[in-house]
Amino acid sequence: MDNTTQEFSNLLSINSINTYNGGKIVISETKQGIQNEVESILENSRKIVNNIDVYKQNIVDCESILKELNP
Repeated sequence: MDNTTQEFSNLLSINSINTYNGGKIVISETKQGIQNEVESILENSRKIVNNIDVYKQNIVDCESILKELNP
């Protein structure tokens, strides 16, 4: 840690979890809230990694279509 202090304004008391900095900082009232958030990130990341070939093919297909539409 770099011992940087950061202020978080506008914490909504109705939310048990608040995220900042594009989801890189998570503030939760409970340990369970943090655990749920980390599990969600993990599941999403696994889905992305497991489908990387699909996304790579999408890039190839889209680039091909765009070349046909605008040579």
